[in-house]
Amino acid sequence: MKKYSAMCHYQVWFHDEKAGYIVECKHCNKMQLCFGNILMELEKKDFANFCAYISAVQKERTGMGDRQKKCIILSTPCKAISFMLTMEELDGLCRITDYADTEMKTAALISMFTA
Repeated sequence: MKKYSAMCHYQVWFHDEKAGYIVECKHCNKMQLCFGNILMELEKKDFANFCAYISAVQKERTGMGDRQKKCIILSTPCKAISFMLTMEELDGLCRITDYADTEMKTAALISMFTA
């Protein structure tokens, strides 16, 4: 299986063999997020909304008892599909999306000064 196969011309914002990856296609302006056995393709603006959504869920669930129990449900736009995660998995997902978001914002700032 070829990585990033659905992307046209991509910029890697995060990559880790175990955690997954986040890439942006510069041609079609979409983001692809791979985390565990989840693969999502989102419009760039929807990626920012997804990051805000999972951060809000993470804050809401802080201090949860059993961090290994799959009891966190992330809704998707498709009502028939939701993601079920442990608190540790949600923390990991937030970590990689925060990292990618920081990288994208840093690149945007740098490009403002080099243009």
